Amino acid sequence: MDAIRIPKDLNLAAAAPVFCGGVTAYKALKETNVKPGQIVAITGAGGGLGSFGIQYAGAMGMRVIAIDHSEKKDHCMNLGAEWFVDAFNTENLSDHIKNITNGGPHGIINFAAAKKPMEQAFEYIRKRGTIVLVGFPKDSKIMFDTTPLIFNAITVKGSIIGSRLDTEEALEFVARGAVKVPLEMVKLEDVSKVYRKMEDGKINSRVVVDFSL
Repeated sequence: MDAIRIPKDLNLAAAAPVFCGGVTAYKALKETNVKPGQIVAITGAGGGLGSFGIQYAGAMGMRVIAIDHSEKKDHCMNLGAEWFVDAFNTENLSDHIKNITNGGPHGIINFAAAKKPMEQAFEYIRKRGTIVLVGFPKDSKIMFDTTPLIFNAITVKGSIIGSRLDTEEALEFVARGAVKVPLEMVKLEDVSKVYRKMEDGKINSRVVVDFSL
């Protein structure tokens, strides 16, 4: 098996998160088949995967709707999202998204590991759009109405990580500066603190353990 090539000028700490979170977000975007100028919605947009997803989508010419808790709005907009939708306090969320996008996004990526955003995606995806599921909900089960799925010719896919080629492509975006890795360096003894922050939904970055600290 060939090793993955890391661009020679790319910082190794910045490269490390791309091998998991970065390529996962990049591959999911490719799976949507959204073209430059079209709209992609990202749930869980303010988390680690979503932070990558917003940037990769922008670098690929997509227009981004970030969907997450209101406290993540500034973070998502600063990364390049065109719209932000509060997933918890927006009335008639599906109608709202269809209104601001004139028919719904062409693709949706569900990074949020919860049933509700996954099930809502079927309500606001554009006709002939594609839903890509990445996050795992509780019990790995969701419920949805098959009527819009069939009559609107919706495509549903799962996506996880990516190939060697996907990873090399994802690394090139970072090496060119088109994607900035939201990076936090920590000591080994601080890993338990990071885990608690992750459980509380307070991680906006990718955390790299630096054994030299």
